[in-house]
Amino acid sequence: GAKDGKSLHSWWRYFSDPAAIHGIAYNVDAEKAKSNACGFIKMMNCDSIMQIFSMDQSDTAALANLKKNNPEGWDIVIDDGSHYPRHQIISFQALWPSIRNGGMYVIEDIESAWVDDGSPIYGYKIEDGGIGRPP
Repeated sequence: GAKDGKSLHSWWRYFSDPAAIHGIAYNVDAEKAKSNACGFIKMMNCDSIMQIFSMDQSDTAALANLKKNNPEGWDIVIDDGSHYPRHQIISFQALWPSIRNGGMYVIEDIESAWVDDGSPIYGYKIEDGGIGRPP
């Protein structure tokens, strides 16, 4: 995720030469996370294009503030957050309207969407969070 920079590094390599990279991590020191990410990425202008935000992806007020501070929106959003289905839905509903035309919204680690029996997944007991049964 954005906390240690490894996921941001992978996506930076995949999408090559981005104009901006924004990461969200829960309960982290944003400047330290940015330093870690730039350490992995090792590009000249990392400090000027990288932003890390410390916030909870299920906090609708924080998501609204993020959108307010980025009125131009995004080309790509990749949700590699809590992996809890409810959080993924909250983030999607909040951020999807800010995806630019032709952009995409990707949700990583959706295997938890099939769990609804109280099993712990990524630290959450998922009882009614599943979206259904796997095909």
